[in-house]
Amino acid sequence: MNHPSSTHSFHATGFIAVLILMLASGCASEVAAPEGSTSAATSDSEAPVFITSDYEVRVVTVVDGLSHPYCFVFLPDGGILVTEQDGQLRLVRDDVLVLEPVGGVPEVQAGTGGGFMDIALHPDFTENNWVYFTYTKPIEGGVTTAIGRGVFDGSDLGEVTDIFVADALSTTRGHLSSRIGFGPDNTIYLTVSDVNVPEQAQDRGNHIGKVMRIRDDGSVPDDNPFVGRPEYRPEIFTLGHRNLHGVTFHPETGVPYTVEHGDEVNMLAPGGNYGWPFVSSGEGEPVLEAPEGTELTAPIISWFPVLNIAGITFYTGDRFPEWQNDLFVGGLRTEQLRRVFIKEDGSADSEPVFTDIGGRVKDVRQGSDGLIYFATDAPTVGRFTDETEDAPAGRILRIEPVG
Repeated sequence: MNHPSSTHSFHATGFIAVLILMLASGCASEVAAPEGSTSAATSDSEAPVFITSDYEVRVVTVVDGLSHPYCFVFLPDGGILVTEQDGQLRLVRDDVLVLEPVGGVPEVQAGTGGGFMDIALHPDFTENNWVYFTYTKPIEGGVTTAIGRGVFDGSDLGEVTDIFVADALSTTRGHLSSRIGFGPDNTIYLTVSDVNVPEQAQDRGNHIGKVMRIRDDGSVPDDNPFVGRPEYRPEIFTLGHRNLHGVTFHPETGVPYTVEHGDEVNMLAPGGNYGWPFVSSGEGEPVLEAPEGTELTAPIISWFPVLNIAGITFYTGDRFPEWQNDLFVGGLRTEQLRRVFIKEDGSADSEPVFTDIGGRVKDVRQGSDGLIYFATDAPTVGRFTDETEDAPAGRILRIEPVG
């Protein structure tokens, strides 16, 4: 399909939310909250409406009352598992938050800028019930990033174990974000940020500032780009990353895409070097000079001033046909969701679906209903462990077409 170019003139009100009242007959019915749960589904009449270049969309609150949600995943039965950054796993059923957290989560080091982070279901989840997650793991001398795996029985995780613990020791706060995703061949792509030690992103002997590719048991695929090269850790798929906040896969090519917090979208190629800390396209000043002959890969799109990107997904549903195969990325400080469309020449452009939503967008996913869901946290305060009176609770929201 043909997307608008960078000179396309979007509707004058394209980026500004207008709250409208819908007819009473169009209001959603209230969700009855069973015992031991809470509900906060938004009616149509309460939902803000935004104008984009293709659609008028409504943003509906599915559930609130979450404490610093980081990522979420849809279960086959329609439920949602949500990670909370301070170390809890929550369950949402029928748009209702179950009050009792999911049991079995390992010890998580919160308050670091990391915490309990991404979550993914095994591609054969309906047979094995395996849930995978990334978290900040306490170790001797500091913390690191780990992938845990457990069997979900509908209320708790059992048989929990680490399948991969990164060689990424951190003794500082921040730049600990980690995301995971299963590629088309069922291998896991794990992102590990630079732990505030930029030069380590180019060190081939550790996992800092890298994207790893591993099997579902943590072992190394034989076709990884650096297998057999002793100067590299064999798990490494790409290097030269700063602070990664999302990974997804093109629905047609299967190529992995990542977003960096400061601020760019990268299309990953096996063995690629994405430049940090030699170059930066957004937030963060380069701190080293690249050795002569170093081949670096540029992002497909970047922003400055930065959006503080978090979360990324390709849209493949049928509710927004004009957005097929477009990328959607969230913004933290800018409290926005942005659509990225890749043009025929390989370049990319973007437009915001909304801005100033009232919370930092942490994760973006597509539901089985063909709608776009996203998680938000407090806008500026209570960022890691402590809520404050003026910090709204975390939410899961849904984007719907109007009319």
